[in-house]
Amino acid sequence: MSNARYCASCGKKYYPKAWNSYPEDDYSHDNGETTRFVVRPQDKRFHSLGCMKEFIARNSIAFANLVDSVSHNVIEDNNNKTI
Repeated sequence: MSNARYCASCGKKYYPKAWNSYPEDDYSHDNGETTRFVVRPQDKRFHSLGCMKEFIARNSIAFANLVDSVSHNVIEDNNNKTI
C-alpha cells in the first residue's frame, strides 16, 4: 500500500516522508542559524515550497484569520500558565 498523498495546492502526487514535502522540518535564517521543528509526515500537505506559498497567497484572508486565532490562543495559554 502506497503512502502517497496529493498536494493541497496543485493535486500532484507526492510522498510525505520524502525530503521535498512541505512544511519542512528545518528552516534556515538569514544569519545562518537553523531552526528545527517537528513536522510529522502525516501533517505535510504540499509537494513543493512553491505550492505551499501559492496556496497561502491564494487563501491569504483565511490564512491570516487562522494565524491570528492560533496566535491569540497561544498567547492566552502562555498567560494562563504564568498565573
